[in-house]
Amino acid sequence: MSTVVPLKLSEFNISDCTGFLIEDPLERLPEPFEVWHKLAKSLPELVKKGVFRDAVDELPILDSSVLKDERQQRLAHLQLSVIASGYVWQDENVPKKLPVCVAIPLWNVSETLGVKPVVSHPGLFLANWQRKDTSELPSLSNMRCLYSLPGGEDADWFLIITNAVELEFAPALKCIVNGAYSMDIGDMDGLASELIGIRDALVNMKETFTNIHDKVSPAAFYNDLRPFLGGWGKEGSALPDGLLFEGVSDVPVKCIGDTGAQTSIFACLDAFLGIQHSQPESKTFLLLMKDYMVREHRMFVEALEKRPSTREFVVSSCDEKLKGAYNDCLTAAADFRSFHIQVVAKYIVSMANKDQQDSKEKSEDKGTGGTNVMPFLKGLRTETKDSVITK
Repeated sequence: MSTVVPLKLSEFNISDCTGFLIEDPLERLPEPFEVWHKLAKSLPELVKKGVFRDAVDELPILDSSVLKDERQQRLAHLQLSVIASGYVWQDENVPKKLPVCVAIPLWNVSETLGVKPVVSHPGLFLANWQRKDTSELPSLSNMRCLYSLPGGEDADWFLIITNAVELEFAPALKCIVNGAYSMDIGDMDGLASELIGIRDALVNMKETFTNIHDKVSPAAFYNDLRPFLGGWGKEGSALPDGLLFEGVSDVPVKCIGDTGAQTSIFACLDAFLGIQHSQPESKTFLLLMKDYMVREHRMFVEALEKRPSTREFVVSSCDEKLKGAYNDCLTAAADFRSFHIQVVAKYIVSMANKDQQDSKEKSEDKGTGGTNVMPFLKGLRTETKDSVITK
């Protein structure tokens, strides 16, 4: 009889305490790289003055290969991707290429980590936080950003809230691996208990997410912060063909900027709960977003996808308590998606409509990833609801 070996979060670079967030990220690199830190820190001020691009052009070319530690590499990726975003989107005179002093180290460290060379979830969020008080556990009130983008306190609060939601999901990750093990050994009560834990985490995530309204104004998000999340190569943008990485390639690089679909949270939930997204456009986009996740987190999602179906296990169990716990998880996931839709309507769709009225020209109400945002999000919610077991 073969021994059942449970999944271990640590093997996928996932923390028991902070989940997908790096546990106490590094704040500084060795001295030769201090120029990256100082420039990334000064981005909002120098962009406002219109001189950030000039400062980037003065950077020396540094060899990122000497950064052997993954935590150093994650910090370097954060710093360089933030610098690249500021360089490209400082003003309407959008450059077609990224200078070699940023392009080469950003490309190389991204290749080493298996992430994209652009502002995206692994850097701007998962690596971009620190505790205010290191003697206390991380929490919404005990988190701040390492680096900021334009938008002032509103932009910082958006980054902090997103990371606080990630933090609330950490207990659910332990429930997922424990629940998977319960399935393997046929423990229905154990699985039901872990599903309740996942539901509770989802409820807490939504509650935390509601705090976004406290300090983030739609105007600051849409007009000040959002342009710097745009990436390069999106149709209809100033760089539809992509961005040239000087010293790397003569072919423009296309990268989607930060979008909520890059978090591994719902990819894990969909994989574990057996939620199927069948709409072709949504399915293709979600598959693409896996490439923007931390490599080990992507491997965790794939490990869950290869496992026996939780939904089929629950259906075949004929256990009403287990079915109720499973359905409660889906309801909580759908509720979170509903709130997310409300947030997107307030911060993106309504602002795009206002732009259209003010300019008398058609304005985009697409997500930062380039999707037709409302049909996409509503479709995901519908498919989550449709997974509820009714018999």
